[in-house]
Amino acid sequence: MFQEVECRESFPAFVCAGWDTIEPGTPLVWGRHMDAICEHLEAVTTGQIKRLVINVPPGHSKSSIVSVFWPAWMWLHRPDWRLLSASGGMELAIRDATKARFLMNSDWYQETFEPTWEWSGDQNIKSFYQNTARGERKAVSVGSYVTGWRGDGGILDDPLDAMDAYSEVARNEANKWLDESFSSRLRDPQNGFIVIIMQRLHEDDPSGHVLAQGGYEHVMLPSYFEQDRRYQTSVGADWRTQNGELLFPERFTAEVLEAEERRMTTLPFAGQHQQRPSAASGTIIKAEMLCRDDKGESFWPWPQNTRIEEMYLSFDTAVSTNTGADMTAGCASFLATDGFVYIYPVVLKRLDVNGVVRACALSWAMWKLRCLTDLKALCIEEGAAGTPAIQEARNLMARARIVPSALEQALASHALTKPDAARTAEESAALRKVMATQPPNDQWAQAEWNQVRQAPPMVLNTYRPGALFTAGKGRKGDIVQRVNEVLPFLNGKNCRLVDTPTSRAWIGQLLALPSGVHDDAVQSTIGGLIPFVKASSDIRGPVITRERLESVLIR
Repeated sequence: MFQEVECRESFPAFVCAGWDTIEPGTPLVWGRHMDAICEHLEAVTTGQIKRLVINVPPGHSKSSIVSVFWPAWMWLHRPDWRLLSASGGMELAIRDATKARFLMNSDWYQETFEPTWEWSGDQNIKSFYQNTARGERKAVSVGSYVTGWRGDGGILDDPLDAMDAYSEVARNEANKWLDESFSSRLRDPQNGFIVIIMQRLHEDDPSGHVLAQGGYEHVMLPSYFEQDRRYQTSVGADWRTQNGELLFPERFTAEVLEAEERRMTTLPFAGQHQQRPSAASGTIIKAEMLCRDDKGESFWPWPQNTRIEEMYLSFDTAVSTNTGADMTAGCASFLATDGFVYIYPVVLKRLDVNGVVRACALSWAMWKLRCLTDLKALCIEEGAAGTPAIQEARNLMARARIVPSALEQALASHALTKPDAARTAEESAALRKVMATQPPNDQWAQAEWNQVRQAPPMVLNTYRPGALFTAGKGRKGDIVQRVNEVLPFLNGKNCRLVDTPTSRAWIGQLLALPSGVHDDAVQSTIGGLIPFVKASSDIRGPVITRERLESVLIR
């Protein structure tokens, strides 16, 4: 009796109690997002909410809660309730309708709640069933013929397949069907409800389409919490408070999400997990500006039969390995005698302080030994996070170039046999010189350290964005403004992204702007282009013109 009352009054309790009936081989793992979804569906049940969009990542039990358990729970309160449930494919629509009917036929449901209605014998098939209280459920696929049927509400569950996300025809067909067919099937347009639940796939997917029209409450649940995008509805708000806080840590841990992002790449991950959709070809930076195709899948090879005229390294640094934190991004940018500026991604990963120092010092050493005087400087933004680490890399390289004399090596060997307090000043100094020739920590291989010791000193070139770019509003505004000011150069297809193991993730961040979670590669790319497209007393000179490019070819 207690379970019957609790499950009637609480939808979350109903889901928990009935879970084993539907998923006997899958233990229930409950997350806070499930409470949020259930609370909003309870509000739809009572009439508090009539239009609801829920955006939640894949694998978070959304279909089970919305399309299986909720209709069964509704018939405990309104057995005359008529539902139109739709999915992107008929197979999925029938799957969930069948599961809901199985749940209501189960011994647990029948014995716990003793429903007063029975199934209508003449209307009890997978895609359409009816009870003796005149309640109905009709399952259809997006695009189906539904004229002549009306109900109390509609559920639109995953109306667009991820494979069709970038098909304008598929999106337009789904949105047209939603506007002209699905939304017009309510018996009472004023009090009927529509619930749309899906992961974001595109700016103009069905959820984006109706949100642009207005009138919908929006529950937006990204895998990593973003404070400036916290949802707020008439029912409640996202419970998380810290940027990067996980949505479902009980199942989608930091390691799982990082593996997902590597598998999916930045662009689809931003849509499906962060609910930040962007056009596949790019919103501001287009793939065709840097790549050999318009989708960001084909990159340029290392230029053959050309000579590097001028080169820079550009780093956007972050000193954190925490989940969701910004990454350190570094690239080489160089003007070749074929007239193009090439971007060569070097690193894009989360690094601690020692990792940033190693990445900067080793990148400088490798490229400087290869390109000699053509490598002019390492470009960094003045005051950027991680700048001290780059300065430490330069100091480390300076110390590493010191070559101890034979006498100093002998003094150092002798010093190692003594306690620190017993060493003379000369022995301590000699020991420091000798230690400087050894890798500073276990992140270094000896061969890497040897390259650093052989390389010429690092030249840092800091730039002040305020002196080069028009200020935007906030970090995203700043980066968008900076991109807009170098966009003419990119539009001219003067820049080519070289094929490296990092290029796919690199272009993903560029194409995701301004919706992407991270913009580290964008910052690094802009820093690499500044010497070629901006004139400044701090940065090497004139804007590259077509005449200058042609003069390079002549030389």
